[in-house]
Amino acid sequence: MVDEFAKGHDVDTSRIYVVGPSNGGYMAMRLASAYPRYFAANVPVCAAYVLKDQATGTTQRMLTDAQILRLRSTPTWFVHATNDPVVDYQATTGRAVRLLGNARLTAYPNVVWNGHEFPGHWSWIYVARNDPQTASGVTIWEWMAKQRRR
Repeated sequence: MVDEFAKGHDVDTSRIYVVGPSNGGYMAMRLASAYPRYFAANVPVCAAYVLKDQATGTTQRMLTDAQILRLRSTPTWFVHATNDPVVDYQATTGRAVRLLGNARLTAYPNVVWNGHEFPGHWSWIYVARNDPQTASGVTIWEWMAKQRRR
């Protein structure tokens, strides 16, 4: 679908990025895993790739470790609030970052913007506002724009 769109529009195919929050973060990870040399960068935000059944307490992983490890070939920056009550930070983002070893991470303790505290699952607010940045001050959108598929 992306290739078809790119053929009919002025798209630099070396600079196609995948970004998504929650289930969209899971899908960003899944796409980058399925097509490890296609995307120039991947930004999963509070990626919901582990499902917990509240009634039984059982969990289901929607991505295997092998699928997550395929993200190593795509520059990836995870963003997540550690107090997220919907998607467990340690079971998802924390685990993926430890497993990968080469991913960027911005972990916020909570989601506060302009003095207002939002639910912890809403960490996409930070990405939408271009808040995550490297130690040298490069923001997430600047970082993404610098990434090119080789």
